[in-house]
Amino acid sequence: MPTQRISTKTLYDAIASSIGARSQRILKLQLSVADGRAVRAPSDDPVRAQQAMWYREQKRESEQYERTLQSVTISLSATENTLSNISDVISEARDLQVRGSNDAMENDARIAYAAQVDQELELLLSLANDRFAGTYTFGGRNNMTAPYTAERDASGRIVGVSTNPRGIEGKLIRRVGPDVLLTVNVAGADLFGKDGAAFQSLIALRTALEMGDGDRIRAMAAPMGSALDRVAKASSVQGALSGRVDALLGRAGRELISYEAGRSQAEDLDVAQAVVDLQQEQVALQAALKSGAQILNLSLLDYIV
Repeated sequence: MPTQRISTKTLYDAIASSIGARSQRILKLQLSVADGRAVRAPSDDPVRAQQAMWYREQKRESEQYERTLQSVTISLSATENTLSNISDVISEARDLQVRGSNDAMENDARIAYAAQVDQELELLLSLANDRFAGTYTFGGRNNMTAPYTAERDASGRIVGVSTNPRGIEGKLIRRVGPDVLLTVNVAGADLFGKDGAAFQSLIALRTALEMGDGDRIRAMAAPMGSALDRVAKASSVQGALSGRVDALLGRAGRELISYEAGRSQAEDLDVAQAVVDLQQEQVALQAALKSGAQILNLSLLDYIV
C-alpha cells in the first residue's frame, strides 16, 4: 500500500492552527483573571450570560427602590418631628384653656394667657407651613405653594387663616417595590381640620381669654381636644408607615445580596481554578511550540508565532 505523503505546508498549517487556538485560550484566561469575569461576552456561555443579565437588571431595580425608600425614610422622620412639635403647641394651648377656665382667675391672668395663646398660634402657623426638600410638608398635591396664609389686623395679630385656593388635599404616592405603593404625606386638611379648624380654635380661645368669658373658655375644651386627636391620629399613621418602610428596606437589602450572589455565580470567575488552567495552557503551548519546531525543523517558528 503506498504511503500518503503530508506536505510541509499542511503540517505547518495544522501546528499553527493548534498553537493559535491555545494562544487564544490563554489570552481569554488572562483577560478573565484580570477582570474576574468568567463570562465576558454572550458567546462565552449564552445561558450564564442571560442569567447574569437578569440578575443585574433585578439588582438595578432593587437599588432604585432602596434609594426611594431611603428618601421616604428621611421625609417621614422630618414629618414625624414636625408633628411632634405641632402636638406640643396644641397641648400647650389646651393647658392654657384648662387653666383659664377657672372663674377664680383674675382677668389680668387670663389676658396674659391670651398673649401666650397668640404666640402658640403664630408657632402653629409656622409649623403648618413647614417645608422639607423644597416642598410644603402639609400642602397635599399642591405642595409648591404655602398651604396656609394668615389674615392679620392692623396690629399684626392673626385674625384668620385661609388655605391655598388650589387645595391642600391629595395623596403623594411613591412606588417602593414592584407592586408596592405608599402614601407618604399628611394632608393639611386631615391634620388641621376643614377650613383650618385648629387655627380657628386658637383664635376663639384667645378671644375668650381676653374677654374673661369663663363659659366660652370652657366651651373650647371640645375643639381643642379634637385638634389634638387629629394630630395623634396623623402621628400614629406616620409611625406605622415608618415601620413598614423599615421592613421594606430590610427586604430590599436582602434582595440586593441575593441578586449579587446570583450574578456572581453566573458571571464571576473561579480565580484559583482559572490560574491553574492558565498555567496548564501555558505549559501546553510551550510543549506545542517545541514539538512543532522539532517536527518541521524550523528554528524560527518561535519567532513567527
